[in-house]
Amino acid sequence: MARIWKSREGESPNDAARVAKTKDVVAEGLYIAAAATRLTLKNRMLVALISSDADFDVELFLPDAQEALLALAREAEADGKRAERERKRASRRFSLSDGTHDYRSRDVKNLRRRRKQSLRIAEELQQRAADEATLRELVEAAREAAWSEVSRNIDRRLRI
Repeated sequence: MARIWKSREGESPNDAARVAKTKDVVAEGLYIAAAATRLTLKNRMLVALISSDADFDVELFLPDAQEALLALAREAEADGKRAERERKRASRRFSLSDGTHDYRSRDVKNLRRRRKQSLRIAEELQQRAADEATLRELVEAAREAAWSEVSRNIDRRLRI
């Protein structure tokens, strides 16, 4: 897992900033993935529970939570592979860029870092998808969000 950054002999302050930045990007990616998963689950819960007479059961939504995380992991992995392809192409291009996504040799370092960040996010998401406690936590957070939305709507309608 991530370690607290301590400078080692031969490492510059820029190396420390780069490691912290990678860690921060991964943390932000995981935060966004958790929010997207909660939103997906909340919407599935609302549809499922409104359209049936069944009571809420965490177990029913664990597979949905797992699949949502795995789908995001696949997306992050694909982003990492795309960054690698772009890095290889950019390493052979030395002219001026024609636009934002027209990568050149000077972009190789950034594309390598992007690949690493995407693959790390994918790895973390896969680990979380395999952790039942994490899945239960996501389902519970989505249940709370669903109830909050429903209760606000009921409250608003009753205040005519």
